[in-house]
Amino acid sequence: MNLSNFNKAAYPIQALFKYIYRWFFACPDKLSHSKISTFLSCSLKYHFQYGKKWPTRLTGALTYGSVIHKVLELFHARYDVPLATEEDILDLLEERWSSDGFKTAEEEQEYKARGRRLLSKYLAEAKAHPPNVWRTELFVEATIGGVSVVGRMDRVDREADGSLTIVDYKTGDKMLDPESLQSDLQANLYYLLGEKTIGRKFKKFFYWYLEKDRKVPVTITDAARKETEQVVRTTAHRMQYDDPKPKKGVLCNWCDYYERCPAWKSRPERLYKIVRESEDRLGLSYSKISQFLNCPMVYKKVYLDKISPKPKGFFAIGHTVHQTMEEFYMYDGPLSEPPLAWLLKLYHEHWIGRGYESKDAEEQVRREGEQWMRNYHAKYVKGKFRRGTYKVEEYFELPLGRHAIIGYMDRLDKNDDGTFSLVDYKTDPVMRTQEDVNKDKQLFLYAWACKKLGIPLRDQTLIFVKFNEHLTTTHTEKDIADFEAEMLKVADEMVESERIAREASPAEIEKRFAPRINKYCGGCDYLPVCPKREEILTQHKDEIMHAIDETKLRDRIPEDAAADVESEQPEPSTMP
Repeated sequence: MNLSNFNKAAYPIQALFKYIYRWFFACPDKLSHSKISTFLSCSLKYHFQYGKKWPTRLTGALTYGSVIHKVLELFHARYDVPLATEEDILDLLEERWSSDGFKTAEEEQEYKARGRRLLSKYLAEAKAHPPNVWRTELFVEATIGGVSVVGRMDRVDREADGSLTIVDYKTGDKMLDPESLQSDLQANLYYLLGEKTIGRKFKKFFYWYLEKDRKVPVTITDAARKETEQVVRTTAHRMQYDDPKPKKGVLCNWCDYYERCPAWKSRPERLYKIVRESEDRLGLSYSKISQFLNCPMVYKKVYLDKISPKPKGFFAIGHTVHQTMEEFYMYDGPLSEPPLAWLLKLYHEHWIGRGYESKDAEEQVRREGEQWMRNYHAKYVKGKFRRGTYKVEEYFELPLGRHAIIGYMDRLDKNDDGTFSLVDYKTDPVMRTQEDVNKDKQLFLYAWACKKLGIPLRDQTLIFVKFNEHLTTTHTEKDIADFEAEMLKVADEMVESERIAREASPAEIEKRFAPRINKYCGGCDYLPVCPKREEILTQHKDEIMHAIDETKLRDRIPEDAAADVESEQPEPSTMP
């Protein structure tokens, strides 16, 4: 028996001993949202932080959030809200303030001034609607997905009818709307913890975005409930049995263990972090650039106003397929190629049931996606899988002029001649043409990145999973140089646009961020209130990627835009 065959034969025995060892010695402790999210972002970071218990460094933002939470806890413990003064709550800020983690005195003073404004608004709201606070910083523990999960509720109010309302404070800029919160892991975990610990008295749950002084209700769907339980269950299992592995990504820029991470052996400077902390430099990605080019109005909503897009079914199936393929091409089992059963197992484990209009719609897409996997395996895996020749979700972080651009390449296949072929999965509902692929800006970006990274790229292929077809393209040196020049120009336009958003008049801002018709308008959150809506629905309806159900547009009005909609409804014949 040669060494290769011996290793194959020994694999099940090695796996069995590893399984038994970890069953007794690596059983995960009680889980929390922090532990789960850390593990999902990078299992090696989780191992360093919670396994080896290596210390983490405080940042100014973390210190600020902790201080605000403590101030509000003490405020409700010490004061009767109707009798409290602004001086009372601001004195608590001074009492609990900490300088830990701030890089400069200027940064610390900016955060403290922000805290004073935030707490003044909080007091005004509390005095206008005095809460009947039952508990603050309430520790809870319950079984979710067969695993013990713990959490801490910032505030629990008792309502007039005896029911209890959970309030979770948020001190950051980013705000999610009610629909988006249904896809938020922490929101779903805390909702389930509320149900299981408070019981029938639990009626409401709000995220209170203190910076914007907005309370956003949290609800949970049946799909989100099942998905959350599955995430907890599978994460606990992986914590126990998976070997810790680094996962390169944008969050590495802020990781406390960057200097010790084997994924960053050359220790380049944390470029993206440096750029993000500079005023006149941008942290870019393909998504950010393409959104700016496609529609400045939506770009402002998402990237400047920090309003997250609503979950949608076509996003969910796209994420499901990408996560499935990422793990599938990391296969290290005893067989020469991963079987179809393994691909289907991963597909169902990674299923994301968010954003679908109904349970029936979700199940229809799930069945269709399963057939996609069967077709894909028959055409692209059977007899063609080459173990050890794949790089998946390869992260890059590169300078673009004075800016930085990041991205992930779905898959890089190593060819026999030492070159690489890039593969990108698409779940588009419409098959593209060869001309479309030849002009695809994302592929230009990947070709440019490979050149900068010294990766000898032979060609690039888009696999259209729905159609089980692929199209391949190549790029010349001139193509790449022209693309770089174009992106530098676009980046400078984005810098100027962001300056206008901060400093210009409302009229100038509206003009600068005017909507632009593009093929993605059909799935846009803001189509119901878009100034170009009628033009899209009439002149361009057949050109957009996702079909528009005009009868449902009124239900899709984003919360932040609802106030702009006329109170008087149009006649039925013209209703969008």
